[in-house]
Amino acid sequence: MVVTRKQTVIGTVVLALAAFAGNMASMPLFFGVDLIFGSIATIIAAMLFGTLPAAIVGASGGAYTMLLWGHPYALVIFTAEAILVARLYHRYRVNPVTADALFWLL
Repeated sequence: MVVTRKQTVIGTVVLALAAFAGNMASMPLFFGVDLIFGSIATIIAAMLFGTLPAAIVGASGGAYTMLLWGHPYALVIFTAEAILVARLYHRYRVNPVTADALFWLL
């Protein structure tokens, strides 16, 4: 299936909004640790559209998490997560969930 530029742009915007909303719907666990859901949209963008759209979606999720965590590293962390997952998925055919787990373990 060939994805057109228009579909990529619309999909990226929708997934960026989903990542932002997913991180807004965070679930507090303990000691300031929150379970966030925006990475799901980032992984979908990485699989469907590639590295740049995934980085945009990751940055969108990181924008809210920056407010949630109270420091700007969230934006860098979530953008780096998106880039790594997309690169490993498209270049080496690594399962995106495995690539995401590898990112968070390292």
